[in-house]
Amino acid sequence: MKKVFLGIMTAALLTLFSGMAAQAQDLSALPADLQDMINDLLATRFPPELKEWTLDPEVPVAGEETTINVKIYNPADLTSDTTMNVDVLYSKDFGENWESFQLESSDDKTWTGAFPAFESGDEVIFSIRAQDSSTNVFTTVPCMASSDFELAPEFLIDEDCVHTSDDLSACEDFLPRGCLMRMSVDTDPLNDEEDTIPGWGDYVDYRVGYNEEFTFIDLVAEGDISGGTMTPTDIHLYAALIINPDKLGGDTSLEALLTAGGVMVYSPLLKQFESTGYVADCFFGFNKGGTFGVDKKGIKCMAKDNHLIFRLDNSILKNIGDNESSQYQFLAITGNVTDVSDFSNIKGGPLDINHITTAHFTEETYFAVE
Repeated sequence: MKKVFLGIMTAALLTLFSGMAAQAQDLSALPADLQDMINDLLATRFPPELKEWTLDPEVPVAGEETTINVKIYNPADLTSDTTMNVDVLYSKDFGENWESFQLESSDDKTWTGAFPAFESGDEVIFSIRAQDSSTNVFTTVPCMASSDFELAPEFLIDEDCVHTSDDLSACEDFLPRGCLMRMSVDTDPLNDEEDTIPGWGDYVDYRVGYNEEFTFIDLVAEGDISGGTMTPTDIHLYAALIINPDKLGGDTSLEALLTAGGVMVYSPLLKQFESTGYVADCFFGFNKGGTFGVDKKGIKCMAKDNHLIFRLDNSILKNIGDNESSQYQFLAITGNVTDVSDFSNIKGGPLDINHITTAHFTEETYFAVE
């Protein structure tokens, strides 16, 4: 039993997390398609960076438009990607309803647009969202997810972005759902052909949110979230990587990246191995002091229909370092294990993966209209 468990865990780590083990330092040991995926992610993993934003007038006035100027762009010393578009998403009812407008730029660094005229006393929260040429995303998260979501996520799931239509149009709306902001998506087509990526592993939407106690990741697949089967072997794996850029500092090496983050994992079939004491079907893994640790208590995985929600206790984020910037980066992956008969060569691999999202948890993007 222990051998089976360790084999599955090894496959999960190697195939899903692009090198949480030492083998990933030598990419030539990995399958060609996985090498290509890792190399692409490493070369294009630097989303736009928000430098500053200002309002004109500084205190918005009733009946007048309010100009917003935003400095946001990709770091030219790290990547050849450029910031392609910047949007402002705003709400006058603290996240119940959202509208948006696109900013314009002449140099892909300084972006300008205008809020519509508001009434005196209106309170407005807004999110700055930028996407670059590799579909990496920067987004501010300007409000906290409600306790309703924390206790009963069905209120967001039952009526929103479920597979009730062929085009999944509700999933493709980049406006927030409540206070959950849309992250980067995978490359086109978003909804892959079934013979390319099966529905259970084909992500069509990615959202991130937080409150004082928890960080939330809402991942949506084309088909229902599924554990797969042991016979024949087809073990389904769902994961979300979280990276602490504060811990990285200016170090852009792969070695630094692998010690500055953790991973949320959900794999229903691992439940049968829980008695071994090693892991559960839902866990948070992290690299601390060169040792891979597992936390099973600080995370909850909630699967319903085609939604999978990771709820991560904010307290266990200390395992990946202090974070004064309130910014984290996220990456979501699906994969499977198809053969555990040879533990030195476990078969399987990643299926669907998005690009990097930097989420800035802040309540500073707010103003009240005079």
